[in-house]
Amino acid sequence: MLNVLLISGFAGATMTYSDRLLITYLLSGSAVSIFYIATLPSKMLLVPFNMLSSVILSYLADTDVINKKLKKTMSYTMPILCIFIFLISYFVGILIIKLIYPSYLTDIKSIYLIVNISFSLTIFDFVIRSFLVKYFSLKIKAIIDVMALCLFIILSLFFFTIYKNLFSIAFAQLITLLLKVTIEYIIFIRLKEDGKN
Repeated sequence: MLNVLLISGFAGATMTYSDRLLITYLLSGSAVSIFYIATLPSKMLLVPFNMLSSVILSYLADTDVINKKLKKTMSYTMPILCIFIFLISYFVGILIIKLIYPSYLTDIKSIYLIVNISFSLTIFDFVIRSFLVKYFSLKIKAIIDVMALCLFIILSLFFFTIYKNLFSIAFAQLITLLLKVTIEYIIFIRLKEDGKN
């Protein structure tokens, strides 16, 4: 159990920083700065949602199966929440970057939309993982995390052979998160319910 938790945590943490490592390896330090600035507003918004995941897990601690009403509510609200988060991070992010790093606006243009969509998917992952860890299988969650990391690296290298710029990494991240969240959402909607309304 502890080993599985460590593997899942390691894969998740590596996924968080692997974009910078790949950018440094494939491009340059200045490209890392551009990517960092493009993702800075969303990373600032990530903190409360990471804490929300822990709060949800604490709330679910005394239950063995998911409540039917909660599952139904989450199934409908999570996609809507992602769209709402995307809109906030996109427009607030532009304002923050204009204030702090106005000279980088042109540099981030090609990846800004993609990294914000990826951010909304990351929030989806943060919230839904609490349910999967509690009601599904920690082992399967760890496998999904490791496979997502491997897929991200492979796609980044593949797309880099085509685009040879930051777009390759951003696009690889988007595809990986989209596939990961889709799998997690399918698992979530198939979770066993307690039958109570």
